[in-house]
Amino acid sequence: PPPDKSSLDAIGEAIFNWVVSETFKTRKTSHSTAVPAAKILMMMEFGSSCVIELMGHDQASLIINQTWEAFKAKTEMFTSSQENITSPDYFIQPDISIVKRLNDRGYGWNAARRAVIMTNNQGYGPALTWAVSHFQDADFDSPIYFLHADSSVCVDRHLIAMTSGLLRSLQVNMKDRSCTGK
Repeated sequence: PPPDKSSLDAIGEAIFNWVVSETFKTRKTSHSTAVPAAKILMMMEFGSSCVIELMGHDQASLIINQTWEAFKAKTEMFTSSQENITSPDYFIQPDISIVKRLNDRGYGWNAARRAVIMTNNQGYGPALTWAVSHFQDADFDSPIYFLHADSSVCVDRHLIAMTSGLLRSLQVNMKDRSCTGK
């Protein structure tokens, strides 16, 4: 017997949920993204063929639109959590000219670096202001240690862009099918 409508819905949703989760999966940066990209493309083709052929246009459109909304939400969450971070081992390199100027004013090397880092290299004025207001901190002139996660693991922005394009194309295709009556 053919599967019931709710089973088909669950299969279609599972395929597209897999696509979204695979897109945002953390990977070793040293590995090529060709394999994950091929898997995502293959599952998008398989999923869209299944939902269109087995469920009909309206249900397929609904699932694809839900997938797009979930993907957009995950992209927005990912983007907002990354805030200008361009690599997994991101940290601020202090502007050496600002550090030198603070050092010339009598601040220790570590204190000067800390002030520049804490003000995100915004300039001498903000760094000096920070240094003046924090010079009594216990760790003010202590060495700075950078701790970070495994720098070889990240989410691939190219996969996000590729999946976004595929999902948008699929939505446009579904709208075109509804206009042409196919």
